[in-house]
Amino acid sequence: MIGACMSLRRLLFVCLVAWLAAGAAMAQHNYQNYLVGDRASGMGGAVVASADSVDACYYNPAGLTRLPGNTISLSGSLYGRQTYQADDAFYAGEDFKYESFVTIPTTIGGLWKVSEQNTLAFAVFMPDRISSSEMSSFRDGLHVYNYNSEDQTLWIGPSAAWAVNAELALGGAVYAVYRSFNEYFSLLYREEEAGYARGRKFNDWGVLASFGAQYQALEKLRLGILAQTPSLHVWGDGSYQYNLVAAAETESLYLENMETDNRTPAQISVGAAWIEPRRYTLELDVSYYFGSDFDLQSWGAGDDRLALKIRREDVVNFNLGAEYYFREIYPLRAGFFTDFSAAPGVDPEDQDNVPRIDAYGLSASIGKKIEHVSVNFGLIYVFGTGRTLGWRDLEAGMNLAPTAARQENLYLVVNTAYMF
Repeated sequence: MIGACMSLRRLLFVCLVAWLAAGAAMAQHNYQNYLVGDRASGMGGAVVASADSVDACYYNPAGLTRLPGNTISLSGSLYGRQTYQADDAFYAGEDFKYESFVTIPTTIGGLWKVSEQNTLAFAVFMPDRISSSEMSSFRDGLHVYNYNSEDQTLWIGPSAAWAVNAELALGGAVYAVYRSFNEYFSLLYREEEAGYARGRKFNDWGVLASFGAQYQALEKLRLGILAQTPSLHVWGDGSYQYNLVAAAETESLYLENMETDNRTPAQISVGAAWIEPRRYTLELDVSYYFGSDFDLQSWGAGDDRLALKIRREDVVNFNLGAEYYFREIYPLRAGFFTDFSAAPGVDPEDQDNVPRIDAYGLSASIGKKIEHVSVNFGLIYVFGTGRTLGWRDLEAGMNLAPTAARQENLYLVVNTAYMF
């Protein structure tokens, strides 16, 4: 019985765990939820050394010098299927599950060849988006849950590249990073005559910079490196409210103008590519993401100050990709990549930093590239397992404990670019 086994505080913990299990924390701790761009989305994101299209703005701006002319590019995941499950997330034996279909415009960009050596570009990327809307009922309708969430991140900004000589190219980019989050969660325990509803939203702006280089070390061997700064917080604002109605107690709270401080970590990526132009490319990239601690949201002052604390550990990801040109105009691409979680170990005393899911991805695409036009169609499949927190009915009563979590995403990607 909730009244006997669960205080108001523990009931609120149930709601908190359900919110985190829905994916908000997963977006905080996994850095390759999507692959952006045309070649990158087909090659598993392995383009640090070989990027030569608008997606170079994101992966290595030095590659912009390799485009033959001015370019306008648009790519998007026309359909994205996202699934997630966390065992016992709501209550013992009551799993949280969602499955959603989303439309995701991942890349829009334009490039201007100022000269043979200098290139300017402007691009908009969406490297993260999680969307869910679910209703669940358990115990013949005694326990009812309703959950809705939208969480997305945009990178917007200019890039520039300079071909120092035939072997070396340098580039840099500056991005405004915008994150928008909005969620609503409610529950009803009919046998206890208890109901709870909560809403949370925030908008946050930051800025970061990246610097890259590509070097033709041998006739077919090209090396690349990207260094990205941590984001600098510029502005953020959020609100939070909840209402609890129970037989024994009633409580409500509304907060606005909450401080927010979303952070993107510093990153260093290196890549090596074996390239035969318009025939084939093989590339391996390694990316190191630095750990960080910050308060995503905070409110109050002094001893009454509370915060949603995000803790990230250092993490290393790998990208492996291949490209083959059939008849010199049909690029066939395939790739593999990791998306290891930067979340610390699952701890009942640290609900802010779950789940921890290590994911893996496969990608493939086919396209056509002629003098002024290129088009690509591809698939990206991401799957992973890990741990989160759920409720277990133990001898000592209902307690938080590590439970299993799973995710699976499938995206159909289309890209088109016009060069003039």
